[in-house]
Amino acid sequence: MNELQIVFSEGNKKIYKYSPTRIKPLYMKLDSVSLGRFLRYQYEIAKGGYLVYYLEVDGRFIAQNIIIPGGRRMKITTERDVVIGGPYFTVPEMRGKGYISYLIRNSLLHCEYEWDHAYDYIKKVNTASIHTTEGLGFKKIGEANITGPFHIIKMAESDGEFNVYRISRSELESSNR
Repeated sequence: MNELQIVFSEGNKKIYKYSPTRIKPLYMKLDSVSLGRFLRYQYEIAKGGYLVYYLEVDGRFIAQNIIIPGGRRMKITTERDVVIGGPYFTVPEMRGKGYISYLIRNSLLHCEYEWDHAYDYIKKVNTASIHTTEGLGFKKIGEANITGPFHIIKMAESDGEFNVYRISRSELESSNR
């Protein structure tokens, strides 16, 4: 049975990793999961899996982040990339305290996947997530739309529904955010 594994600990914070299964695509649900998102999780499991990271602070799980290998749904990525395949999530009463930035940064730095670039895609209206991603040092590289039943992420010439961001591993490692 897949259980949580501690991958990083610092002070009152612990980051756990979970490797999903078809029966249990998330270890715990901090956020609601729509049927569409559940089906995307199943698609990713069929393609080889993904990792879910949870942040525990003072004994309470407060945030989650999903990392997916590149070369799948986001067509500009390769197998040497990873995609933040969220949505990442922080419980409402703990938002605005930097916890999700801490989780994203450390889950990427302690991720078992070998990667050169990390990508994120965010709805243009989601200003909080845009602020988080840009605060981590990700740079906007374009816009994208999601198409088809498997929600393939394709770059748009203009007027995409999502902003697409990228950061290199070396940029993330050298940042002190």
